[in-house]
Order: sequence, then structure tokens, then C-alpha cells
Amino acid sequence: MPSLIDLSLADWRSFDASSAAMLEQMCPRITRLHLNKSSGCCWESSYSKVCLTASALAAGCPVIVKAHSSHLGTNELMAGAIRKAAQATGMPDGVFSFLIGEGGTLGQALAKHPAVKAIGFTGSFRAGMALYKTATHDREQPIPVYAEMSSINPVLIFPDVINKDADKIAAQLAGSITLGVGQFCTNPGLLFVIDGNNTAVFIDKLATALNAIPAAAMLNQGICKSYYSGRDKIGQEKGVQTILLGDDSSSSYKGSVALYQVKATDFINNPELQNEMFGPASLVVTCKDLSELHTAVDALHGQLTGTAFGTSDDLREYQDVIGKMTEKVGRLIYNSVPTGVEVCHAMVHGGPFPATTDGRATSVGTEAIRRFVRPVCFQDCPDEFLPDALKDSNPLGIMRKVDGVYIAAKK
Repeated sequence: MPSLIDLSLADWRSFDASSAAMLEQMCPRITRLHLNKSSGCCWESSYSKVCLTASALAAGCPVIVKAHSSHLGTNELMAGAIRKAAQATGMPDGVFSFLIGEGGTLGQALAKHPAVKAIGFTGSFRAGMALYKTATHDREQPIPVYAEMSSINPVLIFPDVINKDADKIAAQLAGSITLGVGQFCTNPGLLFVIDGNNTAVFIDKLATALNAIPAAAMLNQGICKSYYSGRDKIGQEKGVQTILLGDDSSSSYKGSVALYQVKATDFINNPELQNEMFGPASLVVTCKDLSELHTAVDALHGQLTGTAFGTSDDLREYQDVIGKMTEKVGRLIYNSVPTGVEVCHAMVHGGPFPATTDGRATSVGTEAIRRFVRPVCFQDCPDEFLPDALKDSNPLGIMRKVDGVYIAAKK
């Protein structure tokens, strides 16, 4: 319902010169882009949405956050901190709004409202696609939707590193699989190995490491129930063997570990095995040789991350299959776990569909601002009428690209 929406959208002209200069300093790489300052951006709220909010505000867009019903107290604390920061930096009143309401109803109302010009979302594939379809099909003016929806984050574990570092890798992966009770969007839910002399030993070590980690409380009852249902479905698929299955602790909202194994031939022919379990569980895919590993990687859906564990010899020998996985992911990790996302210039937290609805974008890092800006060319415009960021005198003192050459910021 439109009445649910806070429409106190900001007028960029109310920013003073120091505030504008501060934002330009925050995003020097887009100074030739005309910022759309009269639009609103909205999304489901969670910890990761702090990054979305920061990049949208830096682009000059007012922000409407829809709170997640499972952590309303945390959302209120975060909203209060953002409001204080907006006031401290001279942003106009109403630049940030925080709404509470029933998920589907409020989300759809926001997606349909003409004042909203972009949407960011983290959640299920079903909910993300519902927002995407509304924003692109049910509006007079379609808008971009940056939805992060589903990823099982495949890991390639090559033979030589298994022979040399099985204990270390098993411990690393067990910690990553169970981090946050497996509720990280970069949780490694799919592990590829080539069958060899020590493959079974490695799987046994991983199961032992996982078994030592106790069940823990999940975010809410619905997610907990969905996790146990999802892992049971995976365990019942053709060819899947159960290596480790923790007790069902759903009555206390706790998620316990699970580890499954399947041959690559069954994985390749069954897309259901790529469904996200979203909890402390993973599926080991055993390939008989490199050719089968190539075919299995080729069958992968789009993912947020892909990881390669290998010695130098491994990485040289299997470079082709690593390259093939690069086509499927937004971030490629070497000899480390995918959980944990650093906010930095190089970070890409995105990936091909169905990991996200737009594989060209990232929701973390400085490049995230590009989702909320658009390019405008000022052709033959007199210098006095150009935005300050484009004037020959460079009054903002920012780094710019002139005739294809980057020119350092004025000091």
C-alpha cells in the first residue's frame, strides 16, 4: 500500500558545498557521471545492507530500508546510527527512511511505487525473483533490481594439496561450512574432488572436523525448518550418500552439521543437487578424472564465489578448469575459504544468475556505487554551466579522467 511508504525524499540542492565535496571525495571514479539525486532506493534490511545504504547515499540517492522481521531490534540500532551519521555530515532530513511491515506486502508496494528508482535485496530466490518481476514488468517505468538470491559457492580441492595438507584444509572448510551456523551467503556448500589414493581419507577428516562442531541457534524458526527440509531432500536424491548427519535440533531452532557425497555423473545429470541448503551442510562431488571435473564445473549455475585449493603444481596442471569456474563466479579465491567479505576497492560481491539478477554489479566495495548512478554527456557545454566535477578549474580538487588520462586530485 502506498501509505506504507515514507516519501520524504531528499532534494540534492539542499546539500551544502562541503557535503557535496565530501561525497565527491568518497567516489572520485564517478565524477563524470550525472548522479540521479531525486530517486529513492529500497531493500530488505540485514547486516550486508549497510554496504548498500552507504553506496546509495554516496551516489546522492535517498534510501528506504525495509526491516527484516527476524532482527527488528538490530535494525533499529543500525537505523539510528545511520540517521546520526546523516545528520553529522549535513545530509538533508528524510535522506534515510526505515520501514517495518509484512515482508511480501510491503516489499511489493515499494517495488511498484514510482518514486523508487532502484532495489537491492538479499534473500531467497523466490522472493528475489518476485521483486524482479514486479520491478521490470508491473511498472510503467521499469527499474533495476540488484537481488542476491542463492549461491552454493563451489570449492575445487586438487589431488596434490590433499596429499600434503588434508588436515589443514579439512579444518578450514569445517570452520567455513559452520560459520554463522552455515547462514553466510558465501558458505561453501559444494566441494569437488578427483578420486585418488587419499580422497577418502580427506573426506573422513572433514567429517571428523565437522562432527566436533555442536549445533547452534539459527536466525529464526522458518530458516531452521527450511534447512532441515533442504538437507533431507539432498540426502534423498539419486546417488547421494550420507557421510555425516547431525541430530535434528529444529525443536530448539538449532542447526546441526551434515555432509553428503555424490558421484560427478549423478551431480551433472541432476540440477536439484545445486539447491542451496542454507545451513551447516555441504555436498562432496567425486570426479573420476579431470575430464569429468570439467563437465561438472561446466554444469554449475552462477555463484557468488568459487575457490581453488592446490599446490603450485596443482594450480598449473588444473588452470583450465579453474578458468572455466571463473566464468561461473563473481569472486575467485585461492587456498582460502570464501566466508568473509572484505570491504575494499577490489571486492566483487556478486555473480552470474541465479546468484544475483545482475552479474555486472557488486554489493560490496567502492564499485558498488555504480548501481545507483548513470552516465550523462555534456556536449559543447560552456564551462560556467558544467557541474563542478567537470569544470576545467576542478574546484572540487578531485581525481578525474581527461581525454582518457587520469589526472591526480589537487592537494
